[in-house]
Amino acid sequence: MYLLQPLSYARTTGKLLLYRRRSSLGPTMTSCLPDMQRQAGRHILVRRVCALRPNLSVPSILFLLLTLVARQGFAQYGGGDGTSGTPYVISTAAHLETLSQTSSDWDKHFRQTENINLNGVSLSDMNFSGVYDGNNLTISNYTITGTSDDRGLFRELSSSATVQNLTLHNFNISGYSRVGALAGKAAGGSTISNVDVTSVTIDGNFDSGGIVGECGGCTIENSSVDAMSSIDCGNSGGGIVGKSVGSSTYNNLSGNAQMSGS
Repeated sequence: MYLLQPLSYARTTGKLLLYRRRSSLGPTMTSCLPDMQRQAGRHILVRRVCALRPNLSVPSILFLLLTLVARQGFAQYGGGDGTSGTPYVISTAAHLETLSQTSSDWDKHFRQTENINLNGVSLSDMNFSGVYDGNNLTISNYTITGTSDDRGLFRELSSSATVQNLTLHNFNISGYSRVGALAGKAAGGSTISNVDVTSVTIDGNFDSGGIVGECGGCTIENSSVDAMSSIDCGNSGGGIVGKSVGSSTYNNLSGNAQMSGS
């Protein structure tokens, strides 16, 4: 807090005298020097603007910087700090956009707190290695067009990634190779658990699946693709996984999609 040093006034022999009291606050600001002007026999005090000079220590500056960084993270998402105990909160399409554009957060923890509609939203490719907990909620109406490889909500789930407790509804995903609603490919060590895909359309030429295009040693469990979904897999594909590579693990899966392709 900055306090002006108080002034006291006294009159003697027709002159206006100013006395400056001492401030016990130390050099928190430069002096405020008054000017005296005479107008119509009166003394008018004109105060100049004081230039503030804060005494901020290095620890204080660091604290302010850390506070700003924390507030920035809070503003980008709906709350949290990205740790397992306090994951970042995803509650809007804008939060998902932020995630897709912030590669430094792809290894963090996230928890969805509202159903999210991605109609008209374009996400950047994500090589996700963190934890995404859908909290038994839905992401809907996402569209990807074109003929690129590795198409899905996530481009790739890396070896430490986990996606769980999530429903993907009414996705329309097109690509060339490795196309799926959730991810184009899932690396060994990644886990997909309790993910349901409903009313999606997948269109690819090679390795197209309802959930993942290519599973390279990943684990998929307690997940499903419903009968309202359709998969045009071109030359190769499957109802849940387009192509399985390495030692993959599948438990309690249900795939009922309408399949087409050569």
